[in-house]
Amino acid sequence: MINYDIYIYSVAVICFLLVVLLSIKILFRDKNKIKVKKDMLKKISELKKGLSDDSEDYDSMYQLAYLEDKTGDYESALDIYDKLAYTGYLDNLAYAEALQICKRLEDKYDKLDEKEKSFAYLTKIIKLEPNNIFYIIKIGTILGENGYNLIASNYFNKALLSKNEFEVDSLKVAAFSFFSVKDYGKSIKFLDEFYKRVLKYSNRNSMEVHNIEKSLISMYIILDELNIAKSFIESVLIEKNIDEDFKFYINKMYLFILYKLGDNERFKKVYDNLHELYLKNSNVDYADLILDYSFYSYFLREIEFSIKYFEIIKSFNNPKFEIYDIDTILKYLNQIIRANYQLTLLRDLKNSDENKYINDNYEKYIDKVNIETWETSINIWENSFVDLSYMSNLIQVEKTINIDGKILEDLKNVVDSAEHPSDKILTKKVDKIYDLDINEFRKLCKNIITSKLSYVIAQEYEDKFNNNINGDEINFLAYNIKGSKKDLTLISFKRWKKSSIGELMIRDFYMMVNEVDAKNGILIVPTELSNSAKSYVSHNDRITVYSRDQFNNLLKDEKL
Repeated sequence: MINYDIYIYSVAVICFLLVVLLSIKILFRDKNKIKVKKDMLKKISELKKGLSDDSEDYDSMYQLAYLEDKTGDYESALDIYDKLAYTGYLDNLAYAEALQICKRLEDKYDKLDEKEKSFAYLTKIIKLEPNNIFYIIKIGTILGENGYNLIASNYFNKALLSKNEFEVDSLKVAAFSFFSVKDYGKSIKFLDEFYKRVLKYSNRNSMEVHNIEKSLISMYIILDELNIAKSFIESVLIEKNIDEDFKFYINKMYLFILYKLGDNERFKKVYDNLHELYLKNSNVDYADLILDYSFYSYFLREIEFSIKYFEIIKSFNNPKFEIYDIDTILKYLNQIIRANYQLTLLRDLKNSDENKYINDNYEKYIDKVNIETWETSINIWENSFVDLSYMSNLIQVEKTINIDGKILEDLKNVVDSAEHPSDKILTKKVDKIYDLDINEFRKLCKNIITSKLSYVIAQEYEDKFNNNINGDEINFLAYNIKGSKKDLTLISFKRWKKSSIGELMIRDFYMMVNEVDAKNGILIVPTELSNSAKSYVSHNDRITVYSRDQFNNLLKDEKL
């Protein structure tokens, strides 16, 4: 028992001594701190006195700011650092130290809502740390909000894989910036992320959701990403709580996408369903869809129905449809009916030697002004499916800071602006076909048929209804290497020097396919197709057209 008491007493004494030693240590440390602080304050006083005599002694200013930072006088220290920054003194500091000071100053002025000063330090930070995603997004957002969309999009491009680090407002600015410079692909990426965030809100605005959906569909159309548009619309249609007006819009867009895709079976099914749903009666409320059916019927080769629908549109006397010049369109459609009849008769006269039939084609039966009106109407109608009004006003652009030319140039140099190369007109391989003589061109065509298209040539075919004095076209009858020799395909190469090929030229080619009793036709041309021509081809399962880019791809391995 005595030994135990001694043990307890000893432990108590030891603990007491430890407490005494610790107290002494703290006392000395605090005295040391006080001494250090006193020394610092003394030095601060000396530095201030010295600076009153020489206000441009930047080394002393930096020492003063450093000491004030240490003594807890942060505001005074930052004020001095701010003055030093504008002299360029911070540029001589160590990287880490300069960066830290700039970040503190940027944060200070950001909280004080002093936008220009905050932005000035952002530009310094991004020079020191060009890959810092947080500041990349912040600079891009400010630039976009102030209307500097090209530079803003360059910054946002560096954060393309970090969309999860964006605030909602910055996502909107990024989508708008890319949209403004017509980089719709990247605009879609940020708008889609914004869309996903909005869908998570329990109190989301259904009107805003619909506007985003319209914008996404419109940009998919512009980029010709029609399959993505189709899948997106189908996902929207699955939603249960769609109001009737928006459901009508989505159904209308879905039919248009199927029309553009040339998904004829699915298109016809939806075409019939929507007719049953909306067009049993000529209701003016569905005038826009009736106009769509005016064009759709034409490309389904139901021209009489097309005429009927256009006449219904005309009867509404709605000023918004005046842009289509419906009277001229009706003249065009009736001339097409007449041309179909006359040219079919002509092509049936296979053994006729009458010169009056030479070079007879659709354009001889249709007034030029009517053709131009029809092609223009197709363009106007197809463009009407693109609605970018929401994107055009996605953010409010306002000049809240004055950014001088030097700062802008510095910002351009920080990021790689190769994302927006200047447009260049490139000469393609396909343009070289005009330099070939007729025999070289014929040899080239034969090689494409056998090596690229995998057909066997049965014979060359000369169209007796069209003169070919200059060797601008060569026609072959061929059969697929894996098919029957009886299933002939008319393969026609054209060297037309036209800006684009219209629908009537495609109709002439289709007439020639029928004339030779070919099962199918392949037309290969060095130019683009008009929208009307594209639609005619996509809704005709017997003809295929290779236009400029596709023809160029066929020439990839050819030596020209």
